[in-house]
Amino acid sequence: MSLARFENLISWARHHGAYIHEQVEVYDDPQYGVSLRVRSSQQSVHLADQLPRQSLPPTACVVSCPFSLSLSYLNALNKFPDLQSHSARFPALLLEVLEPHVIGHFFLVQQYLDADTSHWGPYVRSLPQPEESGKLGTPLYFTEADIAWIRGTDLEIARDQREKTWKSDWERGHRILDASSGWEKWNGKWTWDLYKWAATIFSSRSFISTLIPEEVFRMPVTYGTKSFDDIFPVLFPLLDLPNHSTAAKVTWFTNVQNEPKDLSILVESEIPYGQQIFNNYAPKSNTELMLGYGFCIPGNDEVSIAFKPLREELMIIRQRHLACLGSHSGDSKQSIFHVRSTPYTRPPDDTRLPEFRLVEDGCVDALAVLTANRREREYMIQHPSRCPERSLEAVFMGPLSRNILKVMAVLSDKLEEGLHDIISTGQHLGYVECLQTQIILAFRHYS
Repeated sequence: MSLARFENLISWARHHGAYIHEQVEVYDDPQYGVSLRVRSSQQSVHLADQLPRQSLPPTACVVSCPFSLSLSYLNALNKFPDLQSHSARFPALLLEVLEPHVIGHFFLVQQYLDADTSHWGPYVRSLPQPEESGKLGTPLYFTEADIAWIRGTDLEIARDQREKTWKSDWERGHRILDASSGWEKWNGKWTWDLYKWAATIFSSRSFISTLIPEEVFRMPVTYGTKSFDDIFPVLFPLLDLPNHSTAAKVTWFTNVQNEPKDLSILVESEIPYGQQIFNNYAPKSNTELMLGYGFCIPGNDEVSIAFKPLREELMIIRQRHLACLGSHSGDSKQSIFHVRSTPYTRPPDDTRLPEFRLVEDGCVDALAVLTANRREREYMIQHPSRCPERSLEAVFMGPLSRNILKVMAVLSDKLEEGLHDIISTGQHLGYVECLQTQIILAFRHYS
């Protein structure tokens, strides 16, 4: 594989204030594809000088990217001096109606369509392209034969839900753009294939918006009726090159003291020359990894279970529980949770039932709200601090005892149902014929 487009990417990024360590190089790994490693050859790909072979020392900065080079919804707004759009500004209706992450997806499509003149042109050209489905690798690019291998798993449901959601987002956005004055030359170009590509790039390569500090905005962060409390994805060129490993010891460092203000990846331990440099995306289930990135990790014992989303009146109860618990970062809309065979790490004073320590925070409470009868819902409204997930009093001595038994039964049934589906749908599968199917087979095995 030619690495010329990555050399162009690095040259462009450096010109705009980005950094890549002189001992680090881009290479094509037979298993991982495009990756970063500590330089193994005598001559650096990025430097003309001959350099001695050296390990990458602890605390070394691998790569950094100025916030001004990031790409997201914030650039589409073109409201902040350090986060400009460098592009034709989207119609006001689109910016007012669509969610931040959806606007970010359309903004990336715009940069792709204008790649020859786009400020981010070298970055866009370095990405897997829309026609390179094998490199994109996520379930929305699976063939019918591939999809057969995920039947009976929670990935099948998650894939269908994601495709439905993304298509709805695309429909809303492209209708506004196609009907907007001044955008006639773009009519018909906002295709589903391009939107799916852009959304996949964000799902597989982005960081979260909370990493952008207030110092970057340099003005009050509001726009119309939108709140910037929402978390949305942000692309950082170069920072998305390292692959994921749960064993990687790295730090994401935000610099606001010196110019350019930037985000960096620092290693916490020495990495010998010739070895790949990994990032750590945080613990994720194999369903999350397959859905977002197109790979899974053998031995990963986290599995996902999905429930139907809460109705609005039930979501209000859930929000009150989160507020009482101080879980302001919790998502009352979350309907997919993780379960594992070993307890999650929790504070020493955690008082939840031992069985509930095997499930992700929020799962028991969301399921308790979902399965509560009228009497139990009324009690939850009057006593929001007695969250069934954390309060032993609520479990054993309150009027929620039936509710907790129901939660346990549903959790058990969900897990047994998932195991049964995997076994029953796997009886008539054929032979593994390609690398993509091998990855899916590994996912199925460890689900």
